[in-house]
Amino acid sequence: MRTFAILASLVVFCTAFSTADSITITTGHGVLDNSGAAGPTYHFGFSGSGKGITVPFPQDDWEGQRSLVECNPCDPRTTAIDLLTNGGDVLLHDNVFTSGFMDYQAVSFVSSLAPNGILTVDYRATADLMFFHCSGAGGSCDHQIGPTFVSDPSQLWFVRASFTPFEGQYVFQKAVFSTSPLSPIPEPSTFLLMGSGLVGLASLRYKLLRFRLPRAEGPPE
Repeated sequence: MRTFAILASLVVFCTAFSTADSITITTGHGVLDNSGAAGPTYHFGFSGSGKGITVPFPQDDWEGQRSLVECNPCDPRTTAIDLLTNGGDVLLHDNVFTSGFMDYQAVSFVSSLAPNGILTVDYRATADLMFFHCSGAGGSCDHQIGPTFVSDPSQLWFVRASFTPFEGQYVFQKAVFSTSPLSPIPEPSTFLLMGSGLVGLASLRYKLLRFRLPRAEGPPE
């Protein structure tokens, strides 16, 4: 079902971006927004070569797929779940919209659980992405605005997602995506050691300054 949808999307969109510049996506992010009255929404952004594109909320979920944006709640510590599987159009303003699809598939993962209950999962994943801004009445792409953003199909991605606990399962909060390794997350004990070290350095600096200060001379006799 998913493969058919991707192929169908490519056929529909190929004429729209065949003549446009193409930018390879190398980074991205997504975050949950609970401020909406209609319920939580998700905001995504992807960039490459100094240019970016926004997806204000997920596009139409393909039927039968379960992804992180639908992890409400679920247990994301598995490669059986789709990281992101969305496609369609998102209206930005007037008759301008974002069109395309995103499809991240987990290959492997490691997870860590913080003392406050926040679950962090680091995935390695394949990616199939294509986005562009378009204009046209009724959601019909009459004119493409700017370049097309695509992923390198041969590139494995690093994806870090965080989740809050909910009745023994987890709710997706945010994620970062990158074709480069993400910086490791320090353990709580590491934070404590870092804090102790900074305090020690500050104390040593204070003692050295006191030792080097010239002593005040008394009045001449």
